[in-house]
Amino acid sequence: GEPTQNLLKLIRPELRLELRAALHQAVQLQTAIEAPNIPWNKNGEAQSLTIRVNPVTQNSDTAKGFLLVMFDLDERAPAAEKVVRTANEPVARQLEAELIQVKARLRHSAEQYEYQAAELRASNEEFQAMNEELRSAAEELETSKEELQSINEELRTVNQELKVKIEEMSVTSNNLQNLINSAGVATVFLDRAFCIRLYTPAAQQL
Repeated sequence: GEPTQNLLKLIRPELRLELRAALHQAVQLQTAIEAPNIPWNKNGEAQSLTIRVNPVTQNSDTAKGFLLVMFDLDERAPAAEKVVRTANEPVARQLEAELIQVKARLRHSAEQYEYQAAELRASNEEFQAMNEELRSAAEELETSKEELQSINEELRTVNQELKVKIEEMSVTSNNLQNLINSAGVATVFLDRAFCIRLYTPAAQQL
C-alpha cells in the first residue's frame, strides 16, 4: 500500500481497536488514559500489553495538542481477560472493516465530486469563451451596420446631387433647343462618330 505514518494503520490489527478508543478518550477528556492487559500474540505466544496515552495540555509547552503513546509489554497474559476481549473481537473487526469501507466510499465520492467539479469548471470556461466570441461578433455586426448606414447616406446624397445636375442639364438643353429653334437656322449636332444627335426643323429641308 501507500506509505503512511498513521499509527492506527501501522499498528497490529488486534491492538487497533483499543488504541483507537484510548486516543479518542484522551483527546476528548484531555487527560491520561490507560488501556491495561490487552491480549495479543507475539510469535504464537500469548502476551498482554498496556497502552498509555498522555495528551500534552500545558499552554507553555510547544508540543501542546500532541499525544504521547506508550506501550508496556507484559508476557503474563491473564486468561480470563483474554477470553472476555476475544469474545468481542469479531464484532470489533467487522465494525473496523465497515469503517474502512465507508472511508473508501467517501474517498471515492470525493474524487468523483472533484472530477465532476473540474468538468463543470471546464464547461463554464468554454461557455464564457463562446459568450465572448458571440459578444465580439455582435459588436462587429453593429459596426458593419453603422458603416452600411453611412454608405447609404452617402449614396442618397450623391443621388440627390445627380438629380439636381440632370435637372439643370435638362433645363439648359431645353433652353438651347428653344434658342436654336427660334433662330430659324438649319443646324445639325454631331457626335465624335459624326452621327446626328440633334437638328433643328430648318435642317429637315437640307
